Amino acid sequence: MSFDLKAFSKAQIEPRTREVPVTALSDFFADGEQAVFKVRALEHAEVSKVRECNQRDDLVKSAIAALSGSDHEKSKAIKEILGDVDGVPERTRVRIEALKLACVEPVIDQQFAVKLAQFFPNVLEHLTEVIFELTDQGGVIAKKKPKTSGTAQT
Repeated sequence: MSFDLKAFSKAQIEPRTREVPVTALSDFFADGEQAVFKVRALEHAEVSKVRECNQRDDLVKSAIAALSGSDHEKSKAIKEILGDVDGVPERTRVRIEALKLACVEPVIDQQFAVKLAQFFPNVLEHLTEVIFELTDQGGVIAKKKPKTSGTAQT
């Protein structure tokens, strides 16, 4: 087996993307506009970030406890700022993180992803399944643009 390291190094590789229908959210799109989100594959650092979200959540919980002590109001305010993960299953947190990182259009923030998980859980599941599938497939080798001679053809 001979892998061409030079060709790999020179290749223009792009993240794999896909437009995913989100018909359950069609009420939130302009009339006549397709109800689709555009998602992409995750890079390795992002995959690691998704997998490590539980560890980060534990650190957030510890920080909240340390900063607020027994002050319930302070604890509530910090949770609002940092995001309250109490009672949220690991699978949900992983999928929220993946969606935030890999949704190209529209750009997703924590608040949107949490609301989507709460009210449209199947949409969250489907979008993140596509993201994980694209990630498994790897990047796409960009097609080379044909070179032109610089003279116009008649």
